[in-house]
Amino acid sequence: MPKRVLTINGGSSSVKFALFDAESKLARVDSGSIKCANSAAGADAVMQWLHGKVESKDITAIGHRIVHGGPKYVEHTRLTPAVLAELRRIAPIDPTHLPGEIDLIEAMTSRFPEVPQIACFDTAFHRGHDPMTDHYAIPSRYFDEGVRRYGFHGLSYEYIVSQLRKADPGAAAGRAVLAHLGNGASLCAVCDGKSVASTMGFTAVDGLMMGTRCGALDPGVILYFLQEHHLSADGIEDRKRWHGGTSFLLTM
Repeated sequence: MPKRVLTINGGSSSVKFALFDAESKLARVDSGSIKCANSAAGADAVMQWLHGKVESKDITAIGHRIVHGGPKYVEHTRLTPAVLAELRRIAPIDPTHLPGEIDLIEAMTSRFPEVPQIACFDTAFHRGHDPMTDHYAIPSRYFDEGVRRYGFHGLSYEYIVSQLRKADPGAAAGRAVLAHLGNGASLCAVCDGKSVASTMGFTAVDGLMMGTRCGALDPGVILYFLQEHHLSADGIEDRKRWHGGTSFLLTM
């Protein structure tokens, strides 16, 4: 059988996956998506989907979309024990996505121990910002701790830039505002194809209003809910409390 590249996009409630032909400019061969209760179920779903489509020996690489690379990873990176250790360390920054994504990486490692795996970070596209762009107006020790503007949807923006360069090289070399619009949404300012600023900040909650996220919100609103409605952090994030089952506050 031809050599294949497997890609996995582990979300907070679903897993998307696709096979690409490694010998013909990575043409898509097949793809799928499944809702799953947890990452273990997601890994099992991927393996069931692969059954009969490809032999294990024919998978030459596995790519993972990883939402958060923290402050360290400025480009897509081959997964090693050291990289996994760093992802575990920063998991509290993105508790919605990173733990499940790490589980999927480990599951694929156990099933394909000899196959190289690559982490493709949504945040990497934005790591060339001027440092002042990524600072919040809070003591710098928190910036050093990792509390900063990261920006997300980077893989989407990378693709948009690549297509803009093909369609209009002149426009791609100048200044542009790009939009990623879906259940999650953001805008990104680019100059010569490089991220200058993003509407998303420390988390993928900031910026534009989205399907289940409030977008930019005066911090005083959160204080009001904490003080006047006596909500805990979990209460504020509880999607069942808001708008008949859909959170309009902080749910990622």
